[in-house]
Amino acid sequence: MRRKVCSEEAAIEILKSNACSLNANLINIILEIKPGADYPPYHRSACYRCIAKYYYVKIDENSKPILKEDVRKTISWEDKTKIRWDNFMIELPESSEVPYEFISRIFVSWKWSHWTGVCKNYKAQAVFYSDISKVKKSFKTTENEKHIKLLFTLTQLYAKRLENNLNSWKPIIGNRKKLFSIINWYHMDLENAKTRFYEETEYGENEAALKKWEDEINTELEQLTNGEKDPNEK
Repeated sequence: MRRKVCSEEAAIEILKSNACSLNANLINIILEIKPGADYPPYHRSACYRCIAKYYYVKIDENSKPILKEDVRKTISWEDKTKIRWDNFMIELPESSEVPYEFISRIFVSWKWSHWTGVCKNYKAQAVFYSDISKVKKSFKTTENEKHIKLLFTLTQLYAKRLENNLNSWKPIIGNRKKLFSIINWYHMDLENAKTRFYEETEYGENEAALKKWEDEINTELEQLTNGEKDPNEK
């Protein structure tokens, strides 16, 4: 009975019930912990657990494909496309407490052997979701675009951290459960980093904090992408 009450199926039903109470029609699970999985700082549990965000999406030509789980409107880091306000497909009301909502994730791919169960050759990159990202019309200035470009770079930084971490493993048979746990952890850490970015930069109003984030993100990403520079190199 306990398994049935705290199973993944039961959790999904709770999410649906909460969505109905909030008048939401889109649920985005940003973290899930499978039964028995180690996921610090959360304690191991026999139950399925998850953290989700709820959204209300107006039903129109842009949102119908999202709700029907058809082709998503995304931009990948490898597309080498600059993120612009035009890429945000949902307009926030001017009464909104925040000027924009930047939705991004880390996409991970790998090679997997059907015979041994070994995962290797991991690659990760940032992916921006145009179809559920939002912005106020009054905030859509060229100057403010540096916020979202930096957030896309921040997502890529976490993608490279994850990629380097996974590729440092020695391939282990049957490691897919551990793999998904680590990917989930990086997604959660990325969301926490975004929250810190919003708070410290005050959505870009604090120019000094914005410049500090920019320098730190670009420096580390350069190191992870191209390797540490020789200190004796001129």
